[in-house]
Amino acid sequence: MEEKITLYLEDWLYNAGIAGVYNILTYSGDTIMKDKDSITFDKEALNNFEEKYFSYLINKYEKIIPWRKIIELENTIEYLRQNDLSNLDKENLEKLNNQIDYIKKNLRGNSFTKMYPLLESEVDLAMLEKKLTKINTKKSLDENYQLIIDVFETIETIINELKKPKAKKYLAARNIIYLYINRFWNGVAFLNRNDKELDPYISYKKHFIDTIFDYLEKDKTKYSYRCSTCENQISNLDENLAFMNKIGFDTGRKTSHVWNFYFDLGICPICKLVYSCVPAGFIFTGNKGIFVNANNDIENLISINNKIEDEILKNDLNSTYSAFIKSMNEVMAKSTMYEVSDIQVVRLENDNYRFSLLNANVLNIVYKNRDQLSHLSGKYYHENENRYYLQEEVTKNLLDNQNLYLLIHKLLTYKLGKNNAYYSTRDIVNIIEINFNYLRGLSYMEDWNSEIVDKAKAQGYYLRTEYETKSNENKIAGISYRLLNSLKTNNKNSFMDTLLNCYLYVGKQVPKIITEVLKDDEAFRTIGYAFVSGLISGSDNNRNDNNKN
Repeated sequence: MEEKITLYLEDWLYNAGIAGVYNILTYSGDTIMKDKDSITFDKEALNNFEEKYFSYLINKYEKIIPWRKIIELENTIEYLRQNDLSNLDKENLEKLNNQIDYIKKNLRGNSFTKMYPLLESEVDLAMLEKKLTKINTKKSLDENYQLIIDVFETIETIINELKKPKAKKYLAARNIIYLYINRFWNGVAFLNRNDKELDPYISYKKHFIDTIFDYLEKDKTKYSYRCSTCENQISNLDENLAFMNKIGFDTGRKTSHVWNFYFDLGICPICKLVYSCVPAGFIFTGNKGIFVNANNDIENLISINNKIEDEILKNDLNSTYSAFIKSMNEVMAKSTMYEVSDIQVVRLENDNYRFSLLNANVLNIVYKNRDQLSHLSGKYYHENENRYYLQEEVTKNLLDNQNLYLLIHKLLTYKLGKNNAYYSTRDIVNIIEINFNYLRGLSYMEDWNSEIVDKAKAQGYYLRTEYETKSNENKIAGISYRLLNSLKTNNKNSFMDTLLNCYLYVGKQVPKIITEVLKDDEAFRTIGYAFVSGLISGSDNNRNDNNKN
């Protein structure tokens, strides 16, 4: 009878590793048995695990790694070649030069060059990289004609070489190592600078697989230590979590990190393999990763994370948050609140872990406001040359259990400035409504209903029309800035003084909804921001608003 290996749910990091092991073995067609809190598979499933490991990760991220992007330039070359290069105008020529830069950068990068000996190819990629030159955009097409033809031929030779099985096996694997794996662990196997093994597959096998087979065959009855994760007996404490980024530490130099300066946090070879599979448990898109630690049930753990991954792949989403919202709404529609509440969400952003606990209120907000969150998809603003998506920023705040006032204030300010805002005031109102529902879930504003948001916005719009009737709409920006400053400083008197002067000017009575702001702080900010969003709604006509509602 074949020996079985069983992995039980533990903390979030180990669970991400279990999800990774499950994904890898499932992708490879191995049989895995799932229990309430564990997975079980035959020891023989670890045969060729190094091949399965990289095959899964390459398949998962193939579309976005440099190896694949270079191959996809084949379509660009074909397009530019049509009609005797007639498509190659100056703009396309500059794009071609950028692509040449991209190819050269990758071909001479350490990620590729170190693998060239393993390709066993008659084609010298290093030589082709040197041969590949950019096109002089100042010269005419006739002057550049032969050079362009030569460049196309060189690129096609490179692409044909990259298409070969060994090129995919090693070059794509190197991309995966330096784009994803090293975000989670470092300093061992192929990520150890002192590792003399050139082949990353062999290196992984030596460090993570062979040690397991040796461990399983030995008599462990006399071992005096226990694995700090699974409690299996181990002979020494040499293996530990020091290789895990942001988790482990140098046990030789930093003994003060453990109780009484005595380190006893060794791990067994099986657990070390599980931790090496954490990159396969997280889901990445762009530069951000996410893992939902639904540790009440192994089925939930696998299902929720797979739904997030499916959403990203199916809809080509560029945000883990969009995929998270869609998958959680699907889970919520099929489950009770009890089954999915108090779930830990782990995010990897800027190489740092961020943790959130999905309580009942946050889950309710995400589910009940799914339409508003969906409408925010694709809307964004610029800040310090970076692009920030509204759906992502709102979800991030909710996961961190933070209200949305600061974001609302920023969006209204940018909308007035007209330079960074690629969203409409309707989008801001959606966020105000989401924030209102979030606050109600925390027992604030329980005596109010969501109609106050639309009513306040409408009154802001009506005041704007009065100013436009008097041909004084140029005053609206200054008024809006004063109102926003009052809201930011929570100054009700200043807010009311500004509005009283406005209504005196247009000769209208102050609406009842405005006087309600005096009742409490949350009503003041909710009604106030909604009013300002209506007041500045005319700014939706500015040239930057490409998302009108």
